[in-house]
Amino acid sequence: MDCSLAIIEITLTQALCGTAALLAGCAQPKQPVNREEMREVWQHPGSSGTVARPSSVTVAQGPSPLVYQVQQAGRLHVTDATSGAELATALVQPGTIVWADEDRGIFANKQKLRSGPLPGGHPYSMSLDIEAADDWRAGVQAPRPARLPATRPAEAPTH
Repeated sequence: MDCSLAIIEITLTQALCGTAALLAGCAQPKQPVNREEMREVWQHPGSSGTVARPSSVTVAQGPSPLVYQVQQAGRLHVTDATSGAELATALVQPGTIVWADEDRGIFANKQKLRSGPLPGGHPYSMSLDIEAADDWRAGVQAPRPARLPATRPAEAPTH
């Protein structure tokens, strides 16, 4: 019985030492970072600076009745989220309230865009087109050195 306890103790010690050795061996020595290489990673001389953007953004999605108050002017599309079929589209202004009701249809403020009933039990989706003039831009600019604090001229000594 003493022999088996000694074997278990040795096996446990070996396992702990082996785990510690593996963990210590995983660390990579730190290499100094070359500033020029990092600059090349962030700067792309041929880039126009224009960021890819979606042409349409989903603004509301869910079951009937689905209601959304428009925040940005544009073309709003209402689709059946199950089939992907477009049910209605309209030009909208900020503040317009759009709703899709399975029984009554689709409305923008009090204007009926489509008569009901709509496909029953389906979720609906509202998306807003983004105008091409609303381009998002990005650029690379070298940091400017900080301005030195203003100093007061030395006062003339008083005699």
